[in-house]
Amino acid sequence: MAFRKILEDVGDFGLFQKVLLIFFFIPCFTVLPWFSMHVIFLTGIPDHWCYVPEVAKSNLSLKKQMALIMPPSDPHCSMYDVNYTEILQSLDPDLDEKTPTKPCDKGWFYEKSEFDTTAVTDVRNVDT
Repeated sequence: MAFRKILEDVGDFGLFQKVLLIFFFIPCFTVLPWFSMHVIFLTGIPDHWCYVPEVAKSNLSLKKQMALIMPPSDPHCSMYDVNYTEILQSLDPDLDEKTPTKPCDKGWFYEKSEFDTTAVTDVRNVDT
């Protein structure tokens, strides 16, 4: 009972509480979450590989597309230097570590199971 009496005398939502709400709590609940979550947007690099239009338009599963495009030596920044139209028409593509590779020339395909878009996918600067 004594605490309730003190609150009635002092005032339960006076000038101090309003100033505290406006200058402390509102900025904390609107600005601080951005500081903790922006790291995900700015540094998240989703799995990516070279974009090959012929393979992307094919009816292959994503796993098979990745196997056709990604050489084991540098899976994210290079692709096999082959004619993909011929590869897709053949039943048994013969791609191994001896197959020549080249840097990605048509951009990248980003796996979107974790992130829809990040700063990296917006800028498309993954080969640093």
